[in-house]
Amino acid sequence: MRAPVDFHHAARDTAVVIAAIRDDQLGWPTPSPDYSVGDLLDHMDGLSLELQLSAIKNAPPPGIGEAPQADASHLAAGWRERIPNQLTALADAWAEPGAWGGW
Repeated sequence: MRAPVDFHHAARDTAVVIAAIRDDQLGWPTPSPDYSVGDLLDHMDGLSLELQLSAIKNAPPPGIGEAPQADASHLAAGWRERIPNQLTALADAWAEPGAWGGW
């Protein structure tokens, strides 16, 4: 059984965009009026890990999923490498047919 969706292309394309984001752009607006570029990166940082854990049927560690609203000030160092790596891991996890079954 093949996985219904392959997220690898999206993960690679997103990694290219993330690599091009400069520090001075973190405060820039986005199409989502309540979020800056940095806010959305913070959101993507947490969500990519949560979605990966969901695919492998692991509960998130304590505190994950209880984070405050996405905020660039919460964006931890190393995000340029970490987020793309997490997106690749998410794509790998959802590529497994078992990911699409229930808990």
